[in-house]
Amino acid sequence: MAFNGWEHAKEGEEFSVEEIAAFYGTVGPYAMLEPMRRSLWGRYPFMTRAVAAEDVEGLFKAGERARVFLRREGDGYAIKAFPEQLFEKRESYRPFIGMAEEKAVQSSSPSFNEAWTDMFCARDYCLPYCDELTALTPPYTDAEMETLYRSFADKYAEYDGRCAMISGLYRTGAEKFSAFCFALAREGLNLPDGSRCFAPWDVVLLFLEMKGEGELGEVATVPLRMVNFYDGEKLRKFAETLAKQG
Repeated sequence: MAFNGWEHAKEGEEFSVEEIAAFYGTVGPYAMLEPMRRSLWGRYPFMTRAVAAEDVEGLFKAGERARVFLRREGDGYAIKAFPEQLFEKRESYRPFIGMAEEKAVQSSSPSFNEAWTDMFCARDYCLPYCDELTALTPPYTDAEMETLYRSFADKYAEYDGRCAMISGLYRTGAEKFSAFCFALAREGLNLPDGSRCFAPWDVVLLFLEMKGEGELGEVATVPLRMVNFYDGEKLRKFAETLAKQG
């Protein structure tokens, strides 16, 4: 019997990789072995197991198995693929996503023009930026996020009734906004042109003006995509530019 989806396969039936891939189709140079599903990686929210349909320079030889992560862009997909053997242990999946996301931020060129913010949503995706985030296991319901939000606000602090700190303070090297922390946004924010700045339950950065004796001055709420916080020099320059704009 021809392969027509795993949901119709009977116990004991065997199918070739070619049969399975012919049914599910291809994405880029990869032939899928299953339908796309949620990945828990916000930067690439979909995932599938696949085989390389052809040689992929520097990555795969034709026929090698891959775990393919995807993000819709225009009429196609942005793709990131890794060898399937990296995911043989179930417990390695979330730490791998955290590592991959951290490296993506370190090597990124932050942009003000991204049309989507899902990659920073702590309700739906694994985020690695601080200890409190790595302890989470999404996806969560909105009611569960309310509870988490309150726990963070009680442990650290709440800013303006809309952001709960989820980390301690880190130095920026700048004079005015000398510190920043990670925070969980309870409410979203749109820019003047109507585009989304960040969404509810996104992780954001709070840049803080620290005055004498621990007094707090100005606070700026910044989407994660606007600054590479792993790069100390870029972080300092961003904080200085933020102060000039204020």
